[in-house]
Amino acid sequence: MKIAKINIDGYRLLDSFSMDMRDNLSLVIGKNNTGKTSLLNVLGSFLNSSGPEFSYEDFSINRQLALQKAIIADTPEYPSSAPKIELELEIRYDEEDNLKNLSKLMVDLSPEARAVHLRFRVEINQEKFLQLHTDVRKNTQAISTATGEDLTEARRSEENQRFVSKRVRHYLTHSIESYDPADGNNTLSLTNEPGLVRSVIRLEFVSARRSVENRPAGKSGRAAGRALSQLTSDYFEDRIGDIRDSHAFIQLTAQAANTDRQFTDAYKQVFKDVIKKVSRFGAADGLRGDLHVVSDIQPDSLLKNNTSVRYGELESPLPEDHNGLGYLNLIAIIIEIEIRLLRMTGKDDIESADINILFIEEPEAHTHPQLQYVFIKQIKNMISEHCNENHLRLQTVLTTHSSHITAEGDFSDIKYFRRIGERVESRNMTDLEEKYSDDKKSYHFLKQYLTLTRAELFFADKAVLIEGDTERILMRAMMRKLDAENQPHEFPLSSQNVSVVEVGAHSQIFDHFIDFTGIPTLVLTDIDSAKVHTDMGKTSLRACAVEDGSHTTNDALNHYFGLTKSGHGTDGDLADLIAKPAAEKSLSKASGSWKPTKDGAALFVAYQTEEDDYHARSYEDAFIHINRAFIKENLDHFRGLKHKDKFDDETQCAYVLARDCVAKKTHFALDVIHAESEEGDISWKTPSYIAEGLKWLRDVT
Repeated sequence: MKIAKINIDGYRLLDSFSMDMRDNLSLVIGKNNTGKTSLLNVLGSFLNSSGPEFSYEDFSINRQLALQKAIIADTPEYPSSAPKIELELEIRYDEEDNLKNLSKLMVDLSPEARAVHLRFRVEINQEKFLQLHTDVRKNTQAISTATGEDLTEARRSEENQRFVSKRVRHYLTHSIESYDPADGNNTLSLTNEPGLVRSVIRLEFVSARRSVENRPAGKSGRAAGRALSQLTSDYFEDRIGDIRDSHAFIQLTAQAANTDRQFTDAYKQVFKDVIKKVSRFGAADGLRGDLHVVSDIQPDSLLKNNTSVRYGELESPLPEDHNGLGYLNLIAIIIEIEIRLLRMTGKDDIESADINILFIEEPEAHTHPQLQYVFIKQIKNMISEHCNENHLRLQTVLTTHSSHITAEGDFSDIKYFRRIGERVESRNMTDLEEKYSDDKKSYHFLKQYLTLTRAELFFADKAVLIEGDTERILMRAMMRKLDAENQPHEFPLSSQNVSVVEVGAHSQIFDHFIDFTGIPTLVLTDIDSAKVHTDMGKTSLRACAVEDGSHTTNDALNHYFGLTKSGHGTDGDLADLIAKPAAEKSLSKASGSWKPTKDGAALFVAYQTEEDDYHARSYEDAFIHINRAFIKENLDHFRGLKHKDKFDDETQCAYVLARDCVAKKTHFALDVIHAESEEGDISWKTPSYIAEGLKWLRDVT
């Protein structure tokens, strides 16, 4: 038995939202503000024992706007986009499951049925809407009377929104039902029996808002540095039912009794004076004997608020707040997870639910990457062991912003949250695999590359795909240079979350990934001009200067622009590439291929263009052409160059210099940095095709 799918409608960014649940671990990732925390909040609101609590701001933007429009209308008309928040859960089961609890929720009793659908709803129904419409108008009239003036349309709209925001909870109705998606009339109301639902589903969560601190305890309030100590107390309290008959607890009880006797003897001296004073006033006359103060230590509460976590050698242990936040956070998560797992197994007379959901929110806080690797490696084992030992049916949802946790996780567990306008979509990485069904090798490369070295791409707002180290070394400097030359700019590149990734000659492999994630991506590649060469009757394409070429050997250009004249016996596509305007390099995907677009572009493919009456073939070629004077002035710093005397020969073009003088491309890029002034001034120029691409990346939304 498991939850197979979660559908959410009308809640913040989770509008018409659907997410498949993995049997064991669902790893939820995505950029900031893509609804990961909202997923926890809406589940917690509907599944908690005290009933759902929602505010006006919890409704999606579309539903807020529709409600506002409806309540200001003279004639009350229920909004077409109903003011409601819904959570739907699809529960799958099989013949081996114990259906004692679930059977009470079933509406489809056919032998082949294997699913139960639950719908939780909070809404302003039509009756409550009419009441709200009336109350809003009364409110605005009262304000108008109090101020002695008619409200403007803008002021009336403002007051209406304020009224609804403050009082919406008085107009909300709550319902729970089991339903048959194939028959809208086949439903079962569970609104008055939430206990039936909780017997099937239980939610426990470890929030990102953990109170772990390494500041010393203050004089007021709860000690800042005792979060772990409090957790050990909580852990003991949750385990009382399990260990009451254990040898360790019996020993604790015996020790408590012995301590009671010792404390009682001590209390005789401590309270001696006050008892005498009580007797002087005759307050003890009616007690039929003397007044006594005795110790009464309860083993159940002995450890509660009376434990302290220390670390180090036993001879000189240090308090927990002397440790680093990363370790404190990791220890706190482990203890909290253990506490929640114990609660799920059931204690005393409370039975375990049939389906348990453990939600772990952002475990990476304050934690070094190495600890993040360890955490995700071990958490599956820890949970699996607990489930096996206690016969617990558990599904875990873990949200993270950590590329390290993502890299160590199972690729098939990933749920990628992508924001599209004012809503969020959940996309399975297994769906991405299907996109590569005709090219399994490319998918294997992408999967290995992302999980081994570049999981950061999942969390980037924008990305630059470059061919190698040469571009990577100078890319950040080029971004800073662009910002410096375009001051002031509302959103400089240096303030944006841009991931620069080396992909070699494989940027075309990222085709489906770019479309899947929707991350605006700049591909920087070379035009790679070539000409047809014939040798002993066989033709091939041989690299050459752009002015001598007819073809391109660049697979990325062929792929993204859909070039068709790349064969040896054709005229070639080079002329078309040279003539292509910037507007046709801005692309979006439609019907399976990339097409030029003005709005909504997800991709910009930049390659060398003519600059200063010269067209370069490669990055080094372009850089040398526009920075030849800079290089000549600093030749002593360029140890990665050979045949340096060629720079004095003005007849040698940049193509020849790049081909014959650059010994190592990476070394050449480092030489450029080394040649900069001590003040860090960037005196070299950025090739125009790179500047063109970076400007697109800066401004794209």
